[in-house]
Amino acid sequence: QQEKYIKIIKKNSSDLMYFVNKLMELSQTETKLKNPEFKMFDIVSTINTVVKFNEQLYKDKDLRWNIILEEGLRNTIISDEEILKNILQNTLEVILKVVDMGEIAVSLSVPDEEFIKSKNLFGDNFIMISVLSSSLLLSENDLEYMFDPYKIVDTSNRKNLLRAMTL
Repeated sequence: QQEKYIKIIKKNSSDLMYFVNKLMELSQTETKLKNPEFKMFDIVSTINTVVKFNEQLYKDKDLRWNIILEEGLRNTIISDEEILKNILQNTLEVILKVVDMGEIAVSLSVPDEEFIKSKNLFGDNFIMISVLSSSLLLSENDLEYMFDPYKIVDTSNRKNLLRAMTL
């Protein structure tokens, strides 16, 4: 009986520690968003670092990883590497919680002019980072709320709920 309760307490304390760490990470990310530190770095290397960091989460799953780099696109960019790592980490973590098989790809491309205008961006040096999954099934309505930190995306055809990703 005591062992049963100890296991429950241990699991709940681990879950609580996970959420406390995520809260701390969120707080740090929001602070960094206000004061980004721009520097030159290799984005493919950064993506590989985040994928490698998540190795334990996909190790036992039937998942394949791929990085798709648009032809002619340079690997070196100027941005805040830590903010990018946090965004990629949060995105991949959410996807890995609900995807058990298939392929996950990170695609790097130059967005077209229409997309840039639709986001009210100015300038001509942009790179679009897309995270694709062959088995993450979300509706158009779900995608609308994906990055709202106070919404929960309900995937009725999945066994899990997908929490909105806070970036």
